[in-house]
Amino acid sequence: MSSLVADSQAPCFAGVTEVIVYAEDGTKALYGFLLGWELGASVAILPHRPESKEKDSDFDDVIDARLRSLIHSNARKEHVQGATTRPPELDRCRSEFKLTLNTSGSSGVPKAVEIGEKSVRFQAQAVAAALNVKSNDRQLFYMPINYVYGLSIVLTWLISGGVLAIPCASISRPSLLFAEIISRKITIFSGVPYTYSLLTKWGIAKLKNSHIRMLTQAGGRLKDRDLKELLELGPNIAVWIMYGQTEFSGRIAQYKPTLETAKRGCVGPPLPGIGVRVNEPNSDGEGEIYLDSPSICENASEFMDKRVWEGVPYYGTGDIGSFVDGQLFILGRNKNFVKIGGRRVAMTPIQLALESVLGIEACFICADEGKRERLLIGIYSNQYRSVQKQAEVVAALEYSGVEKSVFSNLLGRVPFRIFVLEGDIPRVENGKPEIWRINQILNKAAYEKQAIHIRL
Repeated sequence: MSSLVADSQAPCFAGVTEVIVYAEDGTKALYGFLLGWELGASVAILPHRPESKEKDSDFDDVIDARLRSLIHSNARKEHVQGATTRPPELDRCRSEFKLTLNTSGSSGVPKAVEIGEKSVRFQAQAVAAALNVKSNDRQLFYMPINYVYGLSIVLTWLISGGVLAIPCASISRPSLLFAEIISRKITIFSGVPYTYSLLTKWGIAKLKNSHIRMLTQAGGRLKDRDLKELLELGPNIAVWIMYGQTEFSGRIAQYKPTLETAKRGCVGPPLPGIGVRVNEPNSDGEGEIYLDSPSICENASEFMDKRVWEGVPYYGTGDIGSFVDGQLFILGRNKNFVKIGGRRVAMTPIQLALESVLGIEACFICADEGKRERLLIGIYSNQYRSVQKQAEVVAALEYSGVEKSVFSNLLGRVPFRIFVLEGDIPRVENGKPEIWRINQILNKAAYEKQAIHIRL
């Protein structure tokens, strides 16, 4: 970081107040973001460089040269060291850092979120303290920087002063990437559910002989069986389940379960300073979660619902859940509840029950947007290729041990159509399934009355 301080004082950066970073540039994007931080500039992180956009020669050439120097001096992209050594007098004249970041877009059109430096610092300090991140920790940096979880990792590292190891492989070559966890003596690894699904296939037990002391997970609910495998690694490897949103600058709550204490849907206590309210709770205390947080984005009023309790403004997360004994539970998105025949149906419990069946890698559920009121269910599995009728799929699922309550209680009174999905699951860059696209495919298949097997 001391070299970044020097770079930020270079004449070519004098007067720079805005920096655009393209996440597809990988390491260059990371360096550009950190340089923007040192400059106190407004940084916009975009996923891709527009086709018509030529590189900004001065800025890009400096970054290219600096990266070549870093790579040569650190032996094949070894690492970058955190903890700035910026003199205090420079902080006094530095402008306040600002960030523009898009939401992931996994469930719809991405929204541009504006985040101030106070929110960024709150997040980094609160997460680093909660996780007890140390200056000798080594974190593998492989997520796109335009994904708030990946950005949160960078910011936490920046505050704690550890090592951010830049891998030689990407998640598209998972075996090589995971091997670097061991060979690079990584102590903290983070991923989304898809990452951990790949990690369990690679052989998660291999981590027992590594330097890993902590695994963190965000980006959606982790499958019960994958969580169980993580927890079975033993007490020397802490597992943290995280809940967050881009609109709140990253993390909201963190949960450290064990095999004995793990609770489905629990994401733990909110970070210190974050207030929680449940709007219009039902008899079980479940309703939409609203938050009062120091890390709320600066343009929240443009697209987030605001409610006031006891004079304090709270912003809606769009998630349904409960708040019990200081622990936050998330059941699913508000849009995961649909009206079928006048009844409010929760899709998340159905999805979780089906995904618990051995052999089903993923399950996607949405409402039929056509004339019929019914659920459309897509199961992603190699075990149902021979079945040709819905009744055969249901029978096979029941035989496989799916919770009987799914069919007798949840689906027994709700019309539904099941499809078997084939091909590759469409995903956004951070590994999350592209839910809106999958829902579109299911609705198209239902409208065209396609056979039970459909390709993604």
